[in-house]
Amino acid sequence: MSAPRHAGPPRPAEWLASVLLDERARDPILGDLYEGYEAVRRARGPGAARRWYWINAARSIIACRITGHRQQDRRRYDFES
Repeated sequence: MSAPRHAGPPRPAEWLASVLLDERARDPILGDLYEGYEAVRRARGPGAARRWYWINAARSIIACRITGHRQQDRRRYDFES
């Protein structure tokens, strides 16, 4: 029997971000979200990581749509979210 494999970031949130983020910001933000997801998953488990991903994907989408710029502090992972 093989070791259980985690499912990864929530696909609906990942899809929304890929559709709603502007072209210049899309790949870097999705990469940062994935890295943050993995860090939270290792620290607090997959449920917390999925919640973290949804919250931060929404924040990134809103920031890009309102300001037209990515958040400056993109490497800060807020584990409390």
